[in-house]
Amino acid sequence: MLNGFFQHLSSLRNGHPVGFFPSGAVSDFSLRTFKVSDREWQTSILNLIHCARVPILPIRFFDLNSPFFYFLGLIDWRVRLLRMSHEVFNKRKQQPRIGIGHLLSVEEQDKFADASELGQYLRTAVYQMPLPAHFVSRDKLDFPAGNQA
Repeated sequence: MLNGFFQHLSSLRNGHPVGFFPSGAVSDFSLRTFKVSDREWQTSILNLIHCARVPILPIRFFDLNSPFFYFLGLIDWRVRLLRMSHEVFNKRKQQPRIGIGHLLSVEEQDKFADASELGQYLRTAVYQMPLPAHFVSRDKLDFPAGNQA
């Protein structure tokens, strides 16, 4: 675990982007609330983000997996895991809805006392992103000159 922490930190400091799912797992369906939601974000991931001291770009995936996938999770997470690859590849013909937040500079991150406070801010920023009204194809995106994705 510690070795992975330092590998990610080294990648970030060498200018390589790294993406994290801070809850460390796929969202779950709750029988108590009848909603699909993320688990609590992992302290280790928040500490890594806080220690990295690199700009942060919050990203949110709005689309859900199938109801059957979430039902399997009510049985056992390991049963649901067997279905994961199907859930990834059954979306090839869909147009994903992805929200991209505002870049949070290192200077802005310094306003937060610790990783927990930064994590709470990031979680709020992610969940307050508006749902994209429609799909924008890659060829219609307006990239600054020289920064084609």
